[in-house]
Amino acid sequence: MINRDERDWNSEARPAVVYHYAHSRAGAVAEELLSGASIRFLQTDGYSGYNCLFKESRENDGLMPVRCNAHARRKFFEAHLATKSKLAAKVVQMYRKVYAVEKAAKGLPPKEREQLRLEKTLPILTELKAILTKHQDDATGKLKTAINYTLNAFDGLQRFVFDGRLEIDNNAVERCIRGIALTKKNSLFAGNHEAAEVWATYYSLIESARLNKVNPRSYLNWVVQEIERNRGELDYGQLMPWHCPVGRIDD
Repeated sequence: MINRDERDWNSEARPAVVYHYAHSRAGAVAEELLSGASIRFLQTDGYSGYNCLFKESRENDGLMPVRCNAHARRKFFEAHLATKSKLAAKVVQMYRKVYAVEKAAKGLPPKEREQLRLEKTLPILTELKAILTKHQDDATGKLKTAINYTLNAFDGLQRFVFDGRLEIDNNAVERCIRGIALTKKNSLFAGNHEAAEVWATYYSLIESARLNKVNPRSYLNWVVQEIERNRGELDYGQLMPWHCPVGRIDD
């Protein structure tokens, strides 16, 4: 799944999500999906299958990884629950301050978001890295796992600070995938691979409609009507949810 949602810094943004069905979770799937894509940054969780995307030998040389701070924070929260570690609690508190800056930055233009992060967030993350490095060798169990995960991904975790277009985490993706995760057991044996590919296309349209605050049923009806009216001879880009004149959902 690929998600684009720039509404936190661009009020005119048109969010969209694309679901892609594949037979496996191998890194080659992500590489094929993004082959030839003209993008500079890609935000992901810690799944190792994404590593192949950032190799210098790729066609899209220069693609930069942006990691999800929500995943890093969650590991320290879990470590604190399991061990009552004061260090884990301190890290969670530091992340609380970082997210407070993000709350203040929401809606600001990219340059202002970047400046606010450089002033407020960067010192916190610099201190965080120093603390984790100091305790890396002494930690054990879940705390050590959390520290190693964060330090290994630290460049990607702090990359959002230096570009106001980037987000602190990939929660936008998490929200779009939650519905699938909650209902996946109900979908077992419902069809075949071809049916799953069709389903992914429909779900891309449905979730993109929701992101743009358009009723999915109204949107799909409009799409079908437009295709029939034009007998298939039309620019399909004009059928994206933000062009739909009906079914708008009020905030």
